Amino acid sequence: MDAQLHLLLVLLASPLLVFAINIAVHQAYRLLGRPIMPQKTVLFCALWANIPVLAAAWWLSLRHVADPVELAFGLGFALCLHNALGCFYYQCFALSENSLHIHALVKIHLGQGGEAEAEAAVDPHAETGEAMAVRLVRLVELGQIREEGGRYYATGGVFLVVARLFDFWRALLGCGDPLSRKRP
Repeated sequence: MDAQLHLLLVLLASPLLVFAINIAVHQAYRLLGRPIMPQKTVLFCALWANIPVLAAAWWLSLRHVADPVELAFGLGFALCLHNALGCFYYQCFALSENSLHIHALVKIHLGQGGEAEAEAAVDPHAETGEAMAVRLVRLVELGQIREEGGRYYATGGVFLVVARLFDFWRALLGCGDPLSRKRP
């Protein structure tokens, strides 16, 4: 195989490496009984994965490069692309975390949440009732939810499909539902 294809394969596998490291770190935290800070953990895992990705890029693709400038560009390319993918991974994870917190706030706003849900969702940046009402109206306008008798239901649009994918992702990571987690 040629060196460029090896480099491409290493970089395509880098998000899977970050995902695997993320699972391992979450499991280790859980075994140690330490609180999990999901977004910080994901960021740490994406940054830590630079080491094996750069090592694999060098070993599989760049170690035979004689020109130091070409080697520097190859390593720079690997570093930049891996970190761009890591940033994307982090943003997707942050999106799922934030959407679950908004879900908890919506449940509380709709009167479905109890004391445990209120405790889990309390945040200094939490939505006020008025802001939540505006967001709900906007989601109805977009066709993502519908209102029936003062209750809101997902319509099965793309957001619901993405939410199910994030639920699967969170289950793989062992993060669970934010309503069942206690904050540190």
